[in-house]
Amino acid sequence: MVFEFEARCGDYGCIYGSIERTGKCGDDEAADEMLVSVGHCEKREKFVHNACLLNYYYYLCDSFDEELACATARCIAGRSAKASPLLFLVVVEFTVFIEQSDILMDTYLTITSSAEYQLTEKRSRFLGFAMHVESEDEAKSIIAAYKKKYYDARHVCYAYVIGDDGKTTRANDDGEPSGTAGRPILGQIVSHDLTYTLGIVVRYFGGVKLGTGPLGVAYKTCMGEALNLAECEEKIITSTLIVSIPYTDADTAMRFIREIGADITQRDYDLQGTILTVSVRQDDESALRDRLSKILSLKFVEQD
Repeated sequence: MVFEFEARCGDYGCIYGSIERTGKCGDDEAADEMLVSVGHCEKREKFVHNACLLNYYYYLCDSFDEELACATARCIAGRSAKASPLLFLVVVEFTVFIEQSDILMDTYLTITSSAEYQLTEKRSRFLGFAMHVESEDEAKSIIAAYKKKYYDARHVCYAYVIGDDGKTTRANDDGEPSGTAGRPILGQIVSHDLTYTLGIVVRYFGGVKLGTGPLGVAYKTCMGEALNLAECEEKIITSTLIVSIPYTDADTAMRFIREIGADITQRDYDLQGTILTVSVRQDDESALRDRLSKILSLKFVEQD
């Protein structure tokens, strides 16, 4: 392919421009293919145009391709023997990128209110809907309801992201050319860094074919605007611990729990002492376990 040849020749500016133009045209599949090819190109370490390589790094960060972004940053940082302000900037940016990823490990962003947006393109009407869902089953139920409600529409396309880590995803073109509807909808949910989110775009065909590029842009724009109108909230991922502690050491245990910022959500009592159910931020679970383990009389209760 042309972009592979350009990579071998070191013309990275041309490659980056091609990727950017392809992505803006809505052809995410082709852009992804380019990124994979360039990212694994054996000659990547030999690019001499650092500015273009830095642009590529930023592009990957914006695309949420953390693995390839890290590899690219390490590639640039590894050439720091030829120290320059540009290389120093990359090292700093890379450090910030990784630190931010670590900080946000036990949080996720989701929408808390539904939102709608309408778009007209060459007489085709696009109705975009963004909403919060808790599970795949709920998402599938809502999709079925929308297909029934908009039975007279040509296409009801959708995508969703589920899970604290956002790893459960699905996209569907519902009869549109492959990659022109579901993927752009999914891409907007991912680019907004959302999970537990369902996006649906209903299309009423206006009689004029848009072409795959403009069609992808229409779905992408409609979904993006709907998400922009939705209210978002950052949620903290928590873990639950259950501990059994004699009455004599209960105050010490509760002090440890309060000091680390965890919450006691339930207290039960038996003949031996107190049973505490604790909700703790996921990143703090290990530290809390270590502190509570110092109370020799305390026992962790296994959960079903």
